[in-house]
Amino acid sequence: MDDASGIDLSLLEGVDEDLLARLHEAGIHNREDLAAALGAGASRRELAETLGVPLRRLDAVHHLNFLAPEEQAGRLFDLERMVEDRFRFLSEETRRLWRGGFGLALAGLLLLGLGMAALIWHGASPRGDAAVDSLAVLRDRVARLQEQMQELRPLAEKTAEDRLLAALSGLGPAPGWKGPLSWSEADHRRLRNLLGEADAIRPQQALSLGLARLAAVENAPLDSLGPLERARAAAALAEEFPPLDHVGTMWDAAAVLVRERLRSRSLGLSLPDEGSPAVWAAEPWPWTTAGFLTAEELLLRLESMPLREKFLPVWSQSLVGLRRDADLGRDALAARPEAAARDYWIRRGELELAVTAAILGKANLLPYHARSPRAFLRQRRAFLERAEASAPEEARGRLAWLRLEYDEALRLVSWLSARREAGAPADGKRWVRALAMLETERDREGLSADSTLAASARAALAASGFPGVADPWGHPRTRWEAGLSPLLMATRAEALRRLGAGPPAP
Repeated sequence: MDDASGIDLSLLEGVDEDLLARLHEAGIHNREDLAAALGAGASRRELAETLGVPLRRLDAVHHLNFLAPEEQAGRLFDLERMVEDRFRFLSEETRRLWRGGFGLALAGLLLLGLGMAALIWHGASPRGDAAVDSLAVLRDRVARLQEQMQELRPLAEKTAEDRLLAALSGLGPAPGWKGPLSWSEADHRRLRNLLGEADAIRPQQALSLGLARLAAVENAPLDSLGPLERARAAAALAEEFPPLDHVGTMWDAAAVLVRERLRSRSLGLSLPDEGSPAVWAAEPWPWTTAGFLTAEELLLRLESMPLREKFLPVWSQSLVGLRRDADLGRDALAARPEAAARDYWIRRGELELAVTAAILGKANLLPYHARSPRAFLRQRRAFLERAEASAPEEARGRLAWLRLEYDEALRLVSWLSARREAGAPADGKRWVRALAMLETERDREGLSADSTLAASARAALAASGFPGVADPWGHPRTRWEAGLSPLLMATRAEALRRLGAGPPAP
């Protein structure tokens, strides 16, 4: 093979030098010829006999190189369903057989006792021997089923771990990027049953538990948990998961991200760690970067500070660093849709600074900016709207919900400007506690949403995959967002009215 023929075959997955030589001897010199030869099961079987290689190897070459991605995914889903159905069937069959075996064993013992009595009085009876033979057959069948389950276990374990990895992708690159997390306590129990209790899989078990508890906090009904109680629950969970001293495996890195998400959802009620976060934990994942992880940590530290005027320069300096880290995160993700999270981090940080300044009664944002909080919010909202319009489809949902927070923040700042002393009780409180106090005061006067908020909510739902919603306040996604963001005060009030419930008790 000194000529150029076969070079494209050598680039295929699963084709080594020996198989390449065999293909060349059989007259197959390019990818098109090989695709035609592998196209049908019968032709693959014939080619396997001609080349003298196992048919399974040619099946693997065909699967890796000539199946479309959607067909590969479809086969994987079919295999997952088949494994789940087979495992369910085998589990039920095993339980049924053990129940039957137990019953037969009792019957056998009873018959054996009767047989022994009959032997004493009337001689031997064949019924006891028949029961013992039936029980032996049953035990053999159970043993074969257990062997089949052991053979399927590696595939079941791989499927369980793949599902856990898919659920982890919902963590990034920013909180709520894909909406509610998909992992639950039921998923954790199923993974635990499939993986067992061996020491080698304890990291997966702990990670699955942490992800399930995080999802339970985030997905709790709005009428049971508001943002403040949700933040407290997240802070308590974060304390149960201490920071990792060493990140050596992919599962260690995932545990760092789950803990950071818990701390982010605590909105400053979880005190920052003494050291810097393990930002390199973002490296194994294609949907986040060290820059975004650092930006989230900066916001967490700012939200944990008491709202006092002397800390405003700290906010300004931190937001300069946040912008730098967000830019690094965008550059690291290159052309991926997740790179658009850069705008989320910057605009969310600026939003929280403006609201903090308005609560403290500041007329401008110096040294960060010379504008008033209201003018600054309007300008940044316009920046966000332009970023949303140019962002890829996958990023528009998160940016659209942030735009709704900007609209709510503008209403809050207007309310504060009309009441000069309204922000005084919130002075010295942490971010989420201060906003909870202001929400209570505003709710006494009657919180309601206008047409501008309704239009923003409909746009956010449409960008999240729910177009044409007539009443956005009753939608489950709106309730989920309203339960997490303390700024969505009017949105929360409208959603609770649709539920027929009052605000959750603080």
